Amino acid sequence: MANDIAGEALLKAWEGLRLQGTTQEQHARELGIPYEIYKARFYRAMANRRFEKINRPDLFDWSLPVEWVLDWEDFMVVGDVQLPTTDYDFAMLPAYIAAKQLKSPRRLIIAGDLFNFDGFSQYENLIKLPSIEHEFEAARNVIGLWSITFDEIYMVIGNHEERLLKTLQGQVQVQDIMSIVNAQLPIGKVKATVRDALRVKTSQGMYLVAHGGSYRKNPLSVANEIAQKEQAHVILHHEHHAAMGMDIYNRYFVVNNGGLFDRDKMAYVMLKTKAMASMSQAFTMVRRGYPYLFGKWTDWAMWL
Repeated sequence: MANDIAGEALLKAWEGLRLQGTTQEQHARELGIPYEIYKARFYRAMANRRFEKINRPDLFDWSLPVEWVLDWEDFMVVGDVQLPTTDYDFAMLPAYIAAKQLKSPRRLIIAGDLFNFDGFSQYENLIKLPSIEHEFEAARNVIGLWSITFDEIYMVIGNHEERLLKTLQGQVQVQDIMSIVNAQLPIGKVKATVRDALRVKTSQGMYLVAHGGSYRKNPLSVANEIAQKEQAHVILHHEHHAAMGMDIYNRYFVVNNGGLFDRDKMAYVMLKTKAMASMSQAFTMVRRGYPYLFGKWTDWAMWL
């Protein structure tokens, strides 16, 4: 993009135009850069030229990974798999439905909490829980099975992946974690990002697929607010609710996408009596831009 120009490229572009009588203000307008930003970049580039003899490094630039924006009509969304405390039978249904209902290339979004990473939780364990080796082995098997159906797999992180990343103080990236899982798959089969959301453009509008971090007992209430904030359809995880509807202004689809977990295997759920809402299994298929939520209410014979 033109407005990304900086450093020596900016100086050389300006040097050529200056001889033609172009002013820096005019050059900034041509590039689509605010004049004050243009001047700041120009000063920085000139300063770097002056200090070149003492090998002064350029100023350090750092930015967060760019949020993915995909352009698809059809895709599946799963999340809160929470390996290895997973309902492995239910976890195969997204692939089976996709194989029956979607055309190739088939795409899958894993919207966070693929793993549990209980060993890195801030909460003390009451009983011995599965090891990280067990979790990776479960992931290799499930991702391997999904990869038979899905041509492309994209993953954003959830709070359970954050457990390991925070423990390691960000020195290991989620891509490094997934490379362990990807070892038996073609390079790049599963793409992962440290962000907790991505967007998908469809004929029915933009979707925000997110793990999220907020919780309320009432299904869809958080998704509804995010839809207003982001001006997009929302497929949301983390709360473990399963529900689908429209936002309060009847503009956007809002989905609580449940999970593929088996709550009976989850120590932090089953060993404590709490007033939280029950956890619901579910996943979503988006076909031709429209969402279909699968769960306890589904007439499976109609789809299988």
